[in-house]
Amino acid sequence: MNHFYPAEYGFLFEEESDFVPGIGEMITILAPGEEFLKQREALGLTQQQVADKAGILIRQYQRLESGERSLDSTSFRIGLNVCHALQIDPRFYCQARTKEEGQRVREQRLQKEKDEAESEDSNAAPKEEPHNETPSRQFKYVTYRETEDGDPGEIIGVEFGTGINAVFDQISQSIRDDLSVNPDYDGCDIGIYDYEQLQDHHYSVQAVVDRPYAPRNDLYDYLVVESEQE
Repeated sequence: MNHFYPAEYGFLFEEESDFVPGIGEMITILAPGEEFLKQREALGLTQQQVADKAGILIRQYQRLESGERSLDSTSFRIGLNVCHALQIDPRFYCQARTKEEGQRVREQRLQKEKDEAESEDSNAAPKEEPHNETPSRQFKYVTYRETEDGDPGEIIGVEFGTGINAVFDQISQSIRDDLSVNPDYDGCDIGIYDYEQLQDHHYSVQAVVDRPYAPRNDLYDYLVVESEQE
């Protein structure tokens, strides 16, 4: 019986275990993305076949399987397509994310209570530092592809970090992944300009696609919305 990857969610591989002296059988914990590898092998598919079924580039899938990118940092469309290609129920990852968030919130609450207790003992006023310098505060960054009217469109990435600077590389990669799906951009260089703060918790990011044989480069606008995790 699989404990971490149950068959009810579509997982076909059997979890492995090792015998630990004095403890007994212990399930081998898979590395991030390794469940994709095992599921793909159980289905008898190549990485290219999974990428084709999901409608993405093989490099995009390889980043997921290698653990370089997590499924919840991709767009909803890519995440659902990959789950469909591998016959995995996407609710598995939704529930796993909910459990992780619950654990993180509990840890933050305990840390906050500890900090407040220490502050009261020292009779010192709590000092609030900028969010991009405070590891204990976590922020969620949702990246939207803007529509032609300048409105937020499809969500192409979700990142978590201590500040915009800490997650900007991941945001940039999400944008590159989003544009790389376009077959017209195969082999093209995709540049990401530095973010511009529009207002509190809203950032604008522009991407440019260098098309060697086109009369001009293509420019795209993305919106990043920041929210503090309670």
